[in-house]
This record gives sequence, C-alpha cells and structure tokens, in this order.
Amino acid sequence: MTKSESSKNDVNNHQTSEFFEENGQYDELNDFLREFTNLLVQHKGDFPKTLLLDATRVLLNHRAEFDLECSDQNNPMTIVKLEDMIIQMNKAFEEINLKVFADDVQRLEDEGLIIAQKKNEFRKKGIRLRVYQRYPTTVMTAVGQMKYQRMALRPSFEKDKNLLAENGVHGYIYPLDDALGLTQLPFKMTIESMLIVAKEASRRESYEDSEQSLKELTLITTNDDTIRSVTNTIGGLVHANDMRIASEVWDKFISGHLVFPETKIDHTLYLQCDGAMLATRPEKSNVTDEPSPAPEPEHEDKKKKVIWKENKLGMAFSSDNIRYWTDKHGKRQHCINKREYTSFIGTCDEFSKLMFSMSIRNGYGSYKNTVLISDGATWIRNMKEIYFHDAVQILDFYHLCEHIYTFSKELHDFDESKYVKWAETLVNLFRFSKSKEAIEIIRKLPKRQIAKANFDFLQYIDNNKNNIDYLSYRKQGFFIGSGAIESGNKIVLQRRMKQGGMRWNIENAQAVVSLNAKRRSNLWETDVVDLAYIHYAGAPSHIVKQRNLHSLGQNVQQIV
Repeated sequence: MTKSESSKNDVNNHQTSEFFEENGQYDELNDFLREFTNLLVQHKGDFPKTLLLDATRVLLNHRAEFDLECSDQNNPMTIVKLEDMIIQMNKAFEEINLKVFADDVQRLEDEGLIIAQKKNEFRKKGIRLRVYQRYPTTVMTAVGQMKYQRMALRPSFEKDKNLLAENGVHGYIYPLDDALGLTQLPFKMTIESMLIVAKEASRRESYEDSEQSLKELTLITTNDDTIRSVTNTIGGLVHANDMRIASEVWDKFISGHLVFPETKIDHTLYLQCDGAMLATRPEKSNVTDEPSPAPEPEHEDKKKKVIWKENKLGMAFSSDNIRYWTDKHGKRQHCINKREYTSFIGTCDEFSKLMFSMSIRNGYGSYKNTVLISDGATWIRNMKEIYFHDAVQILDFYHLCEHIYTFSKELHDFDESKYVKWAETLVNLFRFSKSKEAIEIIRKLPKRQIAKANFDFLQYIDNNKNNIDYLSYRKQGFFIGSGAIESGNKIVLQRRMKQGGMRWNIENAQAVVSLNAKRRSNLWETDVVDLAYIHYAGAPSHIVKQRNLHSLGQNVQQIV
C-alpha cells in the first residue's frame, strides 16, 4: 500500500469513528461490526463514504433494536423475534450489496484506459473508433438487477463501419462490457445467475413455476421465456460436453489406449438401463413445455400432432456405495448412497457411448463383477454385447413376473381363481432357475389357449434365456431387480416433463433431462457450474472464487 493510500484510509477510519461517536454507540459495537467497517474502509482505498455509512447504520439499528427488545422484561426476546430482526437486516443489506456491486463495476479499472486499449486494438486492424456517448445498461446478477453506465465507441467513418461489419461487429462497441466479460455472455445475466435459473427450471413443474419460485426465493427477476432460453443454453452446453467426452472415451477404448487395472476391487458395479416415452412436437414447432389450449376436435390430429420419443436413461452405482440395515420388522433394507444418471433422447448408438463413458467414470473395468440389469429390451441386449461384453446381464425379475401374470390372465380369461395360482407356479420355477420346467408347462397348453395371449411369452424367454439364472445370481449376492432405474425415470424425467398437456421440443427436452441427470447425480458443481465458468470465463468456478478470496485475503492482511 502506498503512503497516499495509507493516509486516505486513515482519514476514512477517522471519519467512521466520528460517525460512531456521534451516535453514542462506538463502545457497544461488537468485533464483527468493527471488522466489517474496517474492511469497507480498506476496500480499494476509497470506498464511498455514503455506502459505508449506509452499512454501518443498518448494523447500528440492528444492535439498537436488539438492545431495546432485550430490555423489555414483560416481553422477552424469543428466537422468532431474533430471526425476524436478522431477516430485516439482510433485506436492508440486499440493496447495499447491489450498490457496492455497481460501484465496483464503475471503479473496476480506469475506463479511459480501457477505451484507449480498445481503440488501439481496432486501429491495428485499420479501423478507427471514436468516443460517442455514455449509455446505461442493466445486468441480472445473483444479488439483483445491477445498473451501470458505460461509454460507447462508434466507427469514425463509413469505411470503418464496413470494416467492422466484415469483422462481425455491428452497432456500438462498449469497452467496459468487454473488460467485465459481459460481451461473450449469451444473456444480460452473470454466469452465476444463469446457473441459478437453469437449476430452478430443472426442478420445477414448468417455466412459469420457475419464474415464481425465483422471485420468492432469490433476488433474480425474469420471465418464463428467458428462463426457457437460459435453461436451453446451459443444458445444451452440458449435453454437448457429455457427448464430446463420451466420443473421446470410446475412441480411446477402441484404439487400445484405455488401460484397466489388473487387480480388481472386490465389489460389484451395477449398470441399469430403461426407456420411457416422452410427448414431443414436430421439430419445426415452437419450443415449449406448457399446456396449449384445447384445439377444435376436427383439427386435433392435423395441428396438434404428438410424436412420442423414447428417452433412454442409464444409471451406474457400486455395491461399496450401498448402506444396509434391518428395519423394526426384522427385514433387511438398503439404500444406494451414490449413483450417477445419464439421459438421452435419440439413437441407441449415441446413448450407448454415453452409458459407456458414465460406466468408466464409475469404475467399469476396476470391479471384480459388472452386472447389467434391464427389462429385456433388444437394444439393451445389443448394447451389452458391444460395450459391456464381460458383464453379467440379468433380466429384471419383477418385469418377468409382470409378464407372467399378464400372460396368465389372458390364458385364463382373467379368471382370478385360475390365473393367480398358475402364475405363482411359474414365478417360483423361474425364481429357482427351473426355466426348462416352466417352459415345458407352457408348451403343454393347447395352442388355442396360447393364441389368446397378445404377448409371445415363449419368444420373450428365448430372447433372454441367458439372463434368467436367478438362483445363481442370488448366491453371488447380485441384485435381480431394476427398481432403482424405475425410480430414476420418475425423478429425472416424469416429475418434470410428463405433466398434463406438456409437449416438448427435442432440444429443449434434452437440455432439461441433462440438467436433471446432473442434479440427481450430485454432479451439479463439477459438471454444470465449473463447465459454465470454463466456457464463459475461462476457468472453473472454484479457481475464480479462489482468486477472489486471495484478493480478499490480501485486504484482510492489510487490516491486521
């Protein structure tokens, strides 16, 4: 710190002390208040006195109100009163924080120097710029809508205007916006506020609900159209990054550069897949997830056509991340403490790469056993043969039971007294790996009776004959059910995207399911937040924050 800066800080400290003494409460301030005001005084050596006084008044009023309430013996202080006082103080500081933010922006650097640098930058390209006038702008931040003014540059001559257009620049140039890193942002929102909006939109039932919840829970105010666009942008960024990584991992694997450890972890890696249908609009229609007004009946098929697309959901978890306990009835229960989802609306080949990439991140090739559980869909069996050839594939036992009961109902004309007992017999045979006996029972049925069923159960069993050795699976301690992925479909897809009347654009839907998958996998900070900061600010969020904390640390050291 220079001598002039030190002298300036001494003056500010003296002014602050005078303010406290005038209010007669200097001795009553706690350590937090003194440290806070000292930090404000030290802030770049010339923190505006008006903001400093605003902040100290809020704290002094809070302390005075607290002392007054505590002195009333007939109406003692309660936790409810104290909480309300803190809430009111925080609300007062919201406005101060925004003023501090805007003031920092204006004093970030000498704008004249920034303008000179920008003019010199374009002069090297043969373009002359001149200072035009100052324009106001607003930026949505995590602490509210910030307003500031900045100088605009415009081309000096027509030829400069044409050269600017050739360089992809149209209109005015705002050097301060460039210095702040706002020019490369897709919206008039900071990265942090975009992330808050995207996360809220992935949680709520609609974009309108997100708009309302943002108003109630944060300092961000925006409309549902902007929320949709922001969600598409952040979700699209996440999805594109996942696809890029998946492609790189697969290329590395097939080229032989993906090395697996020789010593395996003595646990099991579980992989599960399932598909769920999603109502979408034709690709040329507007992006929306909101219910539309009911069309005229005769135009319903033509104008409101629904195209059903399958969202493929994958999940990975390992047996060393499962917690077991016994409930009060003596029944063993379990809970998966860590799991990861991946979700994709598209082809099996692309999803398979995403699934493979996720499995690698969760230790595929490092575990003694890999188990793939599915409902028996053909595309999942094909994926296993290409991407997970060494895995043990298990046909979900409960899907099998469901098909047995459906088959039995149709065979016995829905006569409960007949179909239940017959179905239970088959279920128990399959449970103990006696599939040949079960199949023999079916084959002995009259062909006329088998023809009643709408489902070819024998073909279903034949397709999955290598995946139904349930007695062996249980002896090895493997799960034989896919309840976890069924639950995943509800929380990743259905709760957010299958509300009444919703019709989705594919791009919009993919953005939301990608964000939901990251949020439900506890990967929001690493796979969404850091990615956004790298893309828009050139560094992960924790590095940006560490840089800010380092600067703050220097200020604190100066205070000490």
